[in-house]
Amino acid sequence: MKLFDSWRLKDNYISESGYAVLMIDMERDFLKRLDSGEQDFIIANQIDYLNYCRESGIPVIEVNGLRKSDSRLREVISQFPSNQRNKFYKPDDSAFSNINVSSQLSYWGVNSVVLMGICASACVKSTAEEGLEGGFNILTSEQLMADPRNLPTYTAKVRYDKSLPWYKDNTIYRSNYTDLLSLIEKN
Repeated sequence: MKLFDSWRLKDNYISESGYAVLMIDMERDFLKRLDSGEQDFIIANQIDYLNYCRESGIPVIEVNGLRKSDSRLREVISQFPSNQRNKFYKPDDSAFSNINVSSQLSYWGVNSVVLMGICASACVKSTAEEGLEGGFNILTSEQLMADPRNLPTYTAKVRYDKSLPWYKDNTIYRSNYTDLLSLIEKN
């Protein structure tokens, strides 16, 4: 089974802004565990954000476990120039568990990473923690991430509402994703 078709690092592009997006685990199996209103809301916000990034020359990396991202998001990413997008498999919770992710960000000259995805209290948070440890500025918004409420491994101690204070204290966090767009435009 072929998981991803673009596993090679792409080094013929430099992100002039120093920003990139990591889209984490926007897989159908996770999305179907959100109610349809939350699913539509998060995907619409992510599509809007990705379109802004494409128009602004901000590259994107799609990082998943074993399955593909939602087809609507894949369609938007496919519209990025090929040297401004990549996708990788992650063997563990954090996107940075695949060394190629940080290598790709370095090749692109990225120092600030916007995170979007599912599970905010697990995989996205683990990615944020490792990204901070790796020296990246981490940015996110609660409108760009979600947590399925009925995962089999879901426990009270990793609830989404309890992880939001961590993001507020440790990352560049905005409740509204359009505030992140404004922040990037200023830089």
